[in-house]
Amino acid sequence: MEYKEVIKQIVILAFEKARKESLQILKTPLSKHISFKIEHDFKIYISEKTFVRYYDKFIVGKENAAGKPNRRILDFLCKYIGYDNFIDFYNKKEKNKKKNKKKEKTDSLNFSSLLHKKKMNGKNFLSCFNYIKTFSQKKYPKSTLSDNLNKYLFVLLKLNLSKMFLSLD
Repeated sequence: MEYKEVIKQIVILAFEKARKESLQILKTPLSKHISFKIEHDFKIYISEKTFVRYYDKFIVGKENAAGKPNRRILDFLCKYIGYDNFIDFYNKKEKNKKKNKKKEKTDSLNFSSLLHKKKMNGKNFLSCFNYIKTFSQKKYPKSTLSDNLNKYLFVLLKLNLSKMFLSLD
């Protein structure tokens, strides 16, 4: 993951947390909230203007809004969002990224073998769609159905099983 992307994620997560805690929606009150919480919880003052600049640069996309963030500030932002420091945030994100890739690969292989076992290769789109729907509801009951359908339809395409959609009964 690129350094700038990691910082962007940290800033986004910090502002999302501030939005939930303060019920504010504008960048300046949210920045004041973040500044206050960091000062209150960690006994270090970071100006709300710093967070306004980070918001402008990493969320709005204004490249000249701020320079490269100070590592110390990134550490405190990571503490604010629930990590030990910047390195902890980065390591956990990378670990989750690898874990998700491995899980996606395993799920796609499991799903492919299920379709083969159920002899769904020659079935029409509707039959496959209904099977995917049933499978995804059992496998991921807490996720939304549309997310599951999109995920498994993508997996089907990724595995080159899209030919089954073209076959007729």
